[in-house]
Amino acid sequence: MQGGEHGETVVDRFEQNLQPSATMSERDNATKGVLKGIRKCERKDRRNRFGVEWKDNGRRRFRFFKEEKERNAFFEANYKAREVENFSLSEWLRWQDIKREAEEIGIEPEAALALARRQGAKGFVKGKTLGDATASYLATAERKGRSEDYLRHLRSFFDRLNASLGKEMPLLEVSREQMQNFFDGLGVGAITYKNYRAYSTALFNHCIQEEWMDRSPAARLVIPEVKKEEPGILTPDQTCDLLQAARTISDELAALLALQFFAGIRNANVTRFEVGEINAKAKTITIPAAKFKTKKRHVIEDAAPVLWKWLALADMDELCRWTARNFNWRKGQAFKSAGIEPPKNALRHSFASYRCALDGSAEKASYILGHQNPREIWQAYKATASRADSKRFFAISP
Repeated sequence: MQGGEHGETVVDRFEQNLQPSATMSERDNATKGVLKGIRKCERKDRRNRFGVEWKDNGRRRFRFFKEEKERNAFFEANYKAREVENFSLSEWLRWQDIKREAEEIGIEPEAALALARRQGAKGFVKGKTLGDATASYLATAERKGRSEDYLRHLRSFFDRLNASLGKEMPLLEVSREQMQNFFDGLGVGAITYKNYRAYSTALFNHCIQEEWMDRSPAARLVIPEVKKEEPGILTPDQTCDLLQAARTISDELAALLALQFFAGIRNANVTRFEVGEINAKAKTITIPAAKFKTKKRHVIEDAAPVLWKWLALADMDELCRWTARNFNWRKGQAFKSAGIEPPKNALRHSFASYRCALDGSAEKASYILGHQNPREIWQAYKATASRADSKRFFAISP
């Protein structure tokens, strides 16, 4: 390296500009009195036969010990000092950074190394990318039978995440700061923020379970507070118009809409029925645990009597063959034909509102909807409809 003024090198000047620190003092003390070229030797003709040899200003020096263990202790102490002397400045500073970061998370560097050794072949897979992770979790969600609506929203979120952070980004390099910046730039509604955070948490928990990473970068993300909006419902006249418009398209479409209007069936469940789960004779609707949101079997026995009149119009085998995509498209056509701008989740909201108004409480509505807490249903839907309108609503027949 080229010397500067008075023969100084760049490293000399850099070391002189460093502020005095404990770490540099440690290095100075460790390298003081280092024995250069140290090695073990043995003289069988001496009483103290176990020796150590080193060089001092070009001259050979010796020290002998009676016991081999004494010689070895002396050698080890000085050999380690020689290793310290051979540390470059950059290596020393890097080691101090590693030591400091380990102390910040409450673990000694030696313990971290031991943990890594115990991990062995089960160590985190460095080659995985963000794209690998999203594809793996999506495949897992499909195998678990998640609804088409859930999978569609999940794909949309993963597309945005991969486009923002990069599909080829190494999974272990995804940081909490990057995730927070991604969320800050989304510009979506508060409820969508909440759903996206749930998707992120599920994604990275999946990666931890697969041993691709050890902590979630989605932990403690700050999102806007969810603001409750008054549910949008259809009037009895609008409900009648929509059902009649649906009949001009298909009796099965009208029956599917009736399941949402008069039994509060979720959009994610309405096209997942199998023959036998809707029992017209027993007047029961069964949703198996694998298909229901709470992962528990749900049975509806108190659906509005008018529902069965609408279901009688449909061929149940044909109704059970409808896909979510076909239903949502045909449903949109019916809204357009009826001249109605649909509020979000209007059919299920309409059922809940009119049922609460009809009963004067949320007990029955909560049971049919599959909610555990009637109080939440009452707070959400009370006073959104009148009792007179609820009687008209539940009297709408084909």
